[in-house]
Amino acid sequence: MPAREIKELRQAGRLEEALMMAKAELVADPQNIWTKRNISWVYYEYVKQNSLPEHFNEFIKWLSEIKELNLPVEEKMLFDNVAWQLGKMVFALAKQEQIEIQKCIKTFDLIQSFHFTKPSEAFTFLFKAFHKALKENDKYIMFNEWWNMKNFRPEDFQKEKLPTGREVMSIAEQGYIAYAKHLLPKNAPFGDEIFNKEKAESFLRVLSELVEKNPQMQFPAYFVAKLMVALGDKDNMLGTLLPFARKKRNDFWVWQLLAEAFSSDNEKVFACYCKALSCNSPEEMLVGLRQKMATTLISKKLYNEAKTEIELLVKARMAQEFKIPALVS
Repeated sequence: MPAREIKELRQAGRLEEALMMAKAELVADPQNIWTKRNISWVYYEYVKQNSLPEHFNEFIKWLSEIKELNLPVEEKMLFDNVAWQLGKMVFALAKQEQIEIQKCIKTFDLIQSFHFTKPSEAFTFLFKAFHKALKENDKYIMFNEWWNMKNFRPEDFQKEKLPTGREVMSIAEQGYIAYAKHLLPKNAPFGDEIFNKEKAESFLRVLSELVEKNPQMQFPAYFVAKLMVALGDKDNMLGTLLPFARKKRNDFWVWQLLAEAFSSDNEKVFACYCKALSCNSPEEMLVGLRQKMATTLISKKLYNEAKTEIELLVKARMAQEFKIPALVS
């Protein structure tokens, strides 16, 4: 068995020779785990060699070769090494001016049967990469559920310190709130609403437990409240949201969410809208709120004030080249 020779060729960078010898060995004994193991590491070297966006097709080719080997769960060392190269590639794709989402999705689809060590540093690195690439894409739910947030390590719940010294939200918190966002109701074509109530109810329990165990996290409580609104539990939502609102009282969206909690009390809704619009926020972020405020002002026969809100939202939409709603045009 030429395992030693294959390894020496591979380590010397003589990959073509190593591949030729490993292929011959595999053809001679295709079910032998040692022959599969020998060639898998040659394939890995090709994956590593091609882990940049300009070599994407070659990268996928060699990943596919590894997949075709159908290696057992015991080969975690290989898969963990592959995870670092996967993360490198996906991060590079995500950093491009135009994120090549389909390439990220193709990569994810290919690796779902790989046996990574869970939890592990390599597996968290893989999460960070795909999270960055897919967090605004509908595929994120499938990725997040495949990865399984139970695999976060204790250190993944700690804030990350950038080279500049600035601290950013922990990757675990980012993952939980991104998943929560995707579970909220969405408008589909033809006016239909997409909302998986069963998943939302199940994750609401998970997110509530996260809030209880990690009071240092700022945003999960907000999404607990958002999910409660979506599920129609506005009464309990208020108790969850108020402590969060006290911390984030200068952010307009907190008051907008409080307005949803007080939806049965028009005066409280109006007060929340007024407070939200008094926060220092970019105008393009306020267009939806200004439209709601204009409707409320019209109902109060405050036409001049409503006109002001409409003019401001039209100006902001035009500046961003957004469509002007028929309701205010």
